[in-house]
Amino acid sequence: MKILLSSARYSPSLGGIETHAREIATRLNRDFDVVVVTSNPGKSLPTTDSVDGVAVRRVTTMPASGDPFIPRGWVRALKDIQPDVVILDGYQSVISAWVLITTVRRNIPLIVAYHEGANANRLRQKLYPLQRRILGHWLRRANFTVAIAPHEVALYRSQLRLDPTRLKYIPNGSDMPQPLERPTVDPWHLVSIGRLELQKRHDVVIDVLAHLRSPESPWHLTIIGQGEEQQVLEEQARQLGLGDVVTFRSFAVGEREQMSSALLSASIVIAPSLFETHPIAVIEAAALGCHVLVPAEGNEGVVGLAARGIVEAVPTFDVSAFATGVRQASKQVFVPNREELRSWDDAANDFVSLIHQIASGKKS
Repeated sequence: MKILLSSARYSPSLGGIETHAREIATRLNRDFDVVVVTSNPGKSLPTTDSVDGVAVRRVTTMPASGDPFIPRGWVRALKDIQPDVVILDGYQSVISAWVLITTVRRNIPLIVAYHEGANANRLRQKLYPLQRRILGHWLRRANFTVAIAPHEVALYRSQLRLDPTRLKYIPNGSDMPQPLERPTVDPWHLVSIGRLELQKRHDVVIDVLAHLRSPESPWHLTIIGQGEEQQVLEEQARQLGLGDVVTFRSFAVGEREQMSSALLSASIVIAPSLFETHPIAVIEAAALGCHVLVPAEGNEGVVGLAARGIVEAVPTFDVSAFATGVRQASKQVFVPNREELRSWDDAANDFVSLIHQIASGKKS
């Protein structure tokens, strides 16, 4: 069978949806003929490529930079590939809506993975419920739709009036490679994880660091991520006199062991974002055994992880209270509940099952 997996962005781009698409496509390619179709803003990457042995076809988008808007060449790619099943990773972008409607109109079997997540554009974040209602007619016509977090199941079932037999729960994988040599934990080392965007709230963690540091408590911070806010965050650290104790790092797709080592070297890992669905970086850190702190004021995708014992939630709206939470956490032994965490092989096997059900004409 030929599977077309459509994602607005794909490797080497980094992000939650990009990671999900890559991990699922790589594993499905063991059993099927998989082709990934994605955007190519600015035509900066090859139009045809192979990533981890998976064929990738990149289509031009307008505008050439920023969020990909109008895809040029996606319909042609669909005609050329002639897939038996289309998997759509994410519904939020204009590209995704285009793919959704085009696939349904052409009566091609379709699986949609939702990926609610957070958007750097706050207006677009607020418009997600309206966007779901507008696309509801088309989402209901997909063979299956996939929620990646428990709270999404009830949300989408009620908002979109979905047939429960066609709404599946398939959480993200959390497996991270262990480093070749386990690092020594630095008791004064904090790591903050997430894209360098305003809504990820790394600025709050820098303020917390200023509260924590003293001659007797030489805390230092590593911020792991990429994004347009790095210069702003660097300037904030300098103004607070923290320029020499705040480090920025990012890791390419092939540097997973190095990222594991960086996470394991910290006494506390902080994921300060308030809005997430099933944050891959967070559950990966927990799977490694890290003590991860998340905002107690976060959405269900954030605090739900704490309720299940995977991470710990602390107040973050008040910087002083946040700093107190970090101090207390650093003195405690926290063992993440890893029983609920699944591997990418588990997730891919569930997608394989859906594909086989489509092939056999079954819905559940």
